[in-house]
Amino acid sequence: MIARVLEASFGLVVWGILVATALASASSEVSQGVKYRRGKDIDFEALVIQGQLKRPEVSVVTGNSALGTDGLLRLRENFLDQMAQDTGHSLEGEVR
Repeated sequence: MIARVLEASFGLVVWGILVATALASASSEVSQGVKYRRGKDIDFEALVIQGQLKRPEVSVVTGNSALGTDGLLRLRENFLDQMAQDTGHSLEGEVR
């Protein structure tokens, strides 16, 4: 019984190697026949690009004016309050 399983698995391995070899040789034959057109060389230094500057016509400000926020982001010096909140401590060092 074990001999049959080993014989069958050996046959599958040999078959897989043969198929892989056939596919590899077929793909190499196809790649040798492919020819590409010669590309164009574009000299971007010689090109002069002209355009116009357009400014946005709409400004979006987020924030809740009822809470007293103006929607602007403020640069923080540190994040000690956030780190203390994450660890369960207050800024004075007391445990919640």
